[in-house]
Amino acid sequence: MEKGSLPLQIFLYTACCLLVVVFVHLYGVFSLLNRLLPTPVIAVVPIAAVLSVLVFLPRFLKTQAHEGKVSRPWVVAGVLLCIIALAIPDGRYPVKRIHVLEYMALSCLVRYAMSWRLQGGPLLFFSVLAGMAFGVHDELLQGIHSQRTYGLRDISVNGVASLGGSFIWHGGALFVGNNKRLLPEHITERWGTALFYLAWLVLSTLAFIIPLAGYKNVALPYWMFLPLSAALVFWALYHQQLQGSVRYGCLVVSCLAFSFFCYPVVINAVSLSFH
Repeated sequence: MEKGSLPLQIFLYTACCLLVVVFVHLYGVFSLLNRLLPTPVIAVVPIAAVLSVLVFLPRFLKTQAHEGKVSRPWVVAGVLLCIIALAIPDGRYPVKRIHVLEYMALSCLVRYAMSWRLQGGPLLFFSVLAGMAFGVHDELLQGIHSQRTYGLRDISVNGVASLGGSFIWHGGALFVGNNKRLLPEHITERWGTALFYLAWLVLSTLAFIIPLAGYKNVALPYWMFLPLSAALVFWALYHQQLQGSVRYGCLVVSCLAFSFFCYPVVINAVSLSFH
């Protein structure tokens, strides 16, 4: 398999999807730990795990960074975001703080997957959006899992941890210099159109996930998808105007966002219970 080839990229994005599925099904492991360990220990373990990783990050980044270049401001900002993410989960369920470690890891894999076609600022920007989209999928899958529940607070944890992780890996210059398809010099990237589209895509996703918390154990209404449907129309009409890294990044994020359509269709069609 040639580096940077389409099969490699598909494999890496598939690995990201599978990792999210693994996260959702770790409930059994956490339940076992809850039974075996005292509550105070359960409360401390996720925090200790995240802080341990953060402590060893500087040494890791120095050895892995491209040409040894580490941007401390980005790394510090990422570490602070990850610490903030530790404080977001409900105190009654301290084990949920492990989401921070999970999405730090996922953000690294997402960055690696996108680094074969993106570099620099576009790589950071689109890997953040993709990581957050995976975090939404995580919670939607939990909503149809018999032992899990959908929660906006958990989406916030996933999003902040993904943002923090992305900042850390960007500051550590991970995967800089990966082979990527070079763009012809005449291509002009249209960021104005792309930013308008992405802003609408983010807002339409929020218009879907926020009301969804009030529709548990009932048929999901399709009206929540009207803004996202408009984003799909926008993409169909204007995606050909986008070029280069902008078009590639928007394509990845759009695929993740438009796959949200699958959940109400599947849930309502087979009468699944959304928790």
